[in-house]
Amino acid sequence: MDYVRVAKAADVPPGRMLAVRAGGEDVVLYNVDGTLHATRDSCTHQNYPLSKGALHGKYVKCALHFWEYDVTNGQYQGNPAVCVRRYPVKVEGGEVWVGLEPLPPAPRPLVSRDDA
Repeated sequence: MDYVRVAKAADVPPGRMLAVRAGGEDVVLYNVDGTLHATRDSCTHQNYPLSKGALHGKYVKCALHFWEYDVTNGQYQGNPAVCVRRYPVKVEGGEVWVGLEPLPPAPRPLVSRDDA
């Protein structure tokens, strides 16, 4: 997989997020308890930039209609079958690299017979 350097690790301290460009894609980096995650910078609802929202723990909340996503797996909290695109991240020598190939979507939750 090809990776591109997008930031310095120090640019994304714990509890913060940073909008960057990776290849031809707008991406947001999130630091959740010292681990970096990356998603597409676009809410699945109306394509509003997630980087204009707020990060609370492992959840980013879209500033437009308050949709909330778990940045560790991409799942929308209102319907876990809806996911924002995620990208692999690696940190080497204090530099943050984002993979140009999206990660596969998170597995869809099983529906119990009681919920069907």
